[in-house]
Amino acid sequence: MKIKQIRSATNKIFYGGKTFLLDPWLEQQYGLGCFDSIPGKPYMAVDPVKEKIPMPLFALPETVESILSGVDAYIITHIHPDHIDINMQKGTFGDVLEHDKPIFVQNEDDAQALKASGFQDVRILKNDGVKFADITLYKTPALHGTIKPSSDACGVVFKAEQEKVLYVAGDTIWFGADGGYSFISALAESNKLAVRSLGILEQKLKKMCVKPLFITGHTGFTDNFEFAFAHKEKLCSPFKKKVHDPSALYDAYDESDDTERNAKNGFLKVAGK
Repeated sequence: MKIKQIRSATNKIFYGGKTFLLDPWLEQQYGLGCFDSIPGKPYMAVDPVKEKIPMPLFALPETVESILSGVDAYIITHIHPDHIDINMQKGTFGDVLEHDKPIFVQNEDDAQALKASGFQDVRILKNDGVKFADITLYKTPALHGTIKPSSDACGVVFKAEQEKVLYVAGDTIWFGADGGYSFISALAESNKLAVRSLGILEQKLKKMCVKPLFITGHTGFTDNFEFAFAHKEKLCSPFKKKVHDPSALYDAYDESDDTERNAKNGFLKVAGK
């Protein structure tokens, strides 16, 4: 297994002899525009500063052609504009992707949206697993938030012979330099529910005797189980203490406390090395 982070939630995953592109947000720098400029304002920014910042903040680290090269299948945890490109004029998703390749989605609603966008092989993830070659993909819940338009989201567990279990948590855990927190508190009506859900997830994984490699929706990955759930009882409220920094990668906030040294002290490890 190897994982290459492209941008935020977008990762290229080499697993069980296959290559997956997870949440392919391949829009060019600033191409999406600001959240408050999208007609009808269908997407909520978590604070007024971020609402006026053009997205994506940074250019892709390589060409779209290079990112798509060798991909066997796509996985979309949910169809928000920072997880898959959305053509606001046409109302279509993933225009730059190869539409004849398998694309895995969380439910029938997302499947219909992708089919309407021209994808020919749309497959729905299931709790009891779906096969892709010698790999089994399991759908897991992801509590992104309950305030609209947070909407439904999912996680994905990868299993294959001779591979470590991989858990794509999606937008449900937020990693700081000192460990994992419940996802962004501003997106949930019930923060108590969000915190309780992480505790339940931790207990389920322990009961299954599974200690996977975790990939989060926006904040990297770790194979340290204790690190992933270090602050499961606390809310992630990053925007209360951080100030806007246009040069900050991914989320446009000063994260000077999330240094490489702090991350290493928190036992973060680079996947695939």
